[in-house]
Amino acid sequence: LLLNAVRASQHYPMSFTAMGQVLASPPLSASVDGAFNFSRAIGLDTYSATPKLEASAGYTTFTLDNLNYVQFMAAMRTPVPEGILDTFCKTTRWPRGLLPIIYLQKLNPTEDQIRMIDLERKRQCQISKPGDLCSVLETLIADYSDRCGSHFRDLATRLNDLRTDPNFYYNSARTFCNFARFTIIVGEIRRLRLDYCHRKHPAPGCIRAEERPALEMIAYLGELIAAQNYIDPRFEPFVIIGDSTLEGRATFDILPLFEVRRGLGGPHGAALSVVHEGELFYIPRPDFGSRREARSLQTLDLVLETVRAATLRNDLPKLQTLGVVGGKS
Repeated sequence: LLLNAVRASQHYPMSFTAMGQVLASPPLSASVDGAFNFSRAIGLDTYSATPKLEASAGYTTFTLDNLNYVQFMAAMRTPVPEGILDTFCKTTRWPRGLLPIIYLQKLNPTEDQIRMIDLERKRQCQISKPGDLCSVLETLIADYSDRCGSHFRDLATRLNDLRTDPNFYYNSARTFCNFARFTIIVGEIRRLRLDYCHRKHPAPGCIRAEERPALEMIAYLGELIAAQNYIDPRFEPFVIIGDSTLEGRATFDILPLFEVRRGLGGPHGAALSVVHEGELFYIPRPDFGSRREARSLQTLDLVLETVRAATLRNDLPKLQTLGVVGGKS
C-alpha cells in the first residue's frame, strides 16, 4: 500500500490489489494461468490468458495480488458501501478527527449552513482554554489567514468564496490552503456537533458530503506524500486529534497526519520503507504512546483495512504457485 501511495505521489499508474500474495524480485519468469504485462516494472498494464509471466528489471521486491481483475477494480472505483463506513466510524479504534479527512472527498454545505457554522463557531469560541477544540481551531485559522486569506475571519468573504466556487470545500492536499481549509471546516462541524448526511437516509440539517472510493483514498495518500516532498511550497499535513485527561476533560492537539520521507531513515529509524525507482521512501518510527505521536501508521492502517473491507473475497482471483527463477548479473 505504501508503494502504491508513493507511486501515486508521482502520478504513476496504480496496479495493485489486496496485499501480499505474490512477492517477486525481477527479473523473473513463471508458469501461471495468465500473462500479465508490466510497464517498466512499475505497474500492471494488461493481462491475458497465456501461460507465461515475464518481467524485466525493476523493484528489488514487487508485491502482486489480484492483478487488477475487473471485479476488484470495479469495487475500488465505486463508493465504499455505507455499512462498511459506518462500522469504521462507530468503533472507538479510529480517532474521530481522522475519519472524515480520509473518507470524505468534498463537502457541499448550503449558504445558510455556512452562515450558521461561521457565526456559531465564533460565538462558542469567544472564550477558549488551552488545549480545547476552539483553541486548536483558532491556531489553524490564524495560520490560514496569514497564508491564504480572510475566509474564516470574514463571513462575507466566506459566502462569496462558496458562491464563486461550489467545490471550495474539496478535500485535497495539493496546496496548503486546500488542505487546511477542509481540515478547519471539519473541525468546525465537530465543534458544533453537526452530522454528515447519510446517502440513503439524510437527517434534517445534515452537511452533504461526497465520499471517496477506496482507490481515491490511496491517491489521497499520494497527495500527502507529494505535499511533503514535491510541491512548492511544501508543507506537513496534519490532523486534529482529541484525547481525555485524567480529570475527564477533552484536550486536542495538531499532530502529523502521514509522514513519509525520502532517503535514509532519520535518528529514530523507519517504521516502514519501500524503494521506488531506486529511491528509498520511509515512514519515520512514531513516538508510540506519547501525546505527540504521529498518526502515519494509523492512517495507513485505516486505508488498508477499508480497502480490504470494500473488496470482497470473490473479487480476488485464484493464482497458481509461482516458481521464481533467480536473476542473472
